[in-house]
Amino acid sequence: MEALRNVVRFKDIDSGKASRHAQQHESLGAAPYGVWTRIVRAYSRCGLTKKEDKLIALAGIAKKMTDQLDDEYVAGMWRRSLPWELTWSVDHPDVQIGERPRRATDYRAPSFSWASIDGPVSPSGIDGTRPLTNVLDVIMEYVTDDNTGLIKSGSLVLECQLQKLSLERNSHEKLDKIYTMYINGVQVCQPDGPEWERIGPVVTLDEERDVFDPTESKTLYCVPAKILKEEKPMLMMLLLELVDREEATYRRIGVASSLKEVEIDKVLNEADGAESFPALSYHDGKHCIRLI
Repeated sequence: MEALRNVVRFKDIDSGKASRHAQQHESLGAAPYGVWTRIVRAYSRCGLTKKEDKLIALAGIAKKMTDQLDDEYVAGMWRRSLPWELTWSVDHPDVQIGERPRRATDYRAPSFSWASIDGPVSPSGIDGTRPLTNVLDVIMEYVTDDNTGLIKSGSLVLECQLQKLSLERNSHEKLDKIYTMYINGVQVCQPDGPEWERIGPVVTLDEERDVFDPTESKTLYCVPAKILKEEKPMLMMLLLELVDREEATYRRIGVASSLKEVEIDKVLNEADGAESFPALSYHDGKHCIRLI
């Protein structure tokens, strides 16, 4: 926990100090949330004797932040900033500390929370992008009355745009651990140019998979999550796996990002037959789903 103490102090929370990026969006109330992002980043790199105590060890700070933010704490994140925070990612193997990040064996938090991962993560926060999802409802069940403590179960009702997703592990010797991404059966990449420009969006899975079963292409979906449309466009996506078709229930398996307009346009185009994708409801190109 020494690393955590070195990164953030309680007076930083009280004064609303945060990263430079968060301060640029202070009008959105982003600065205090930026402090939380720094806490999570440092905390995920701490060696915990009991990994199951991940949320309990943060409870004291979370309670203090709850008062400062006047917001609802949701499995290591915050209700008002969830559309941004949902796009956290595990750290790339080159910068990992200790074991490779993986999903906790015993249930600790919903898949949409960074707290479900053992290993270093890069949290996301209010960052000037425009969210493309809307959290309609949060359903959490805790072991006790303390919403900063142990979690029994949790889910979100998310309004979003679903796209069918397929992933292939690239077998090229120089492109190891790169995944080729297909949206609605079409490869998402720049059609010409050097090989490195034709790779497509950067895919970061919560747990690495060497092989994707062909049948999984029927259960994988992509959700455009947040976008920046300026001189340098950027799109962040959630990667989901269908768990229960009847209940329109999904779990998160990772994220992807793209900086190329041609790729972004392919991801944002409404799919043929989108109304048939598993959803609680569908209206005006938006699906309502349950994310656990």
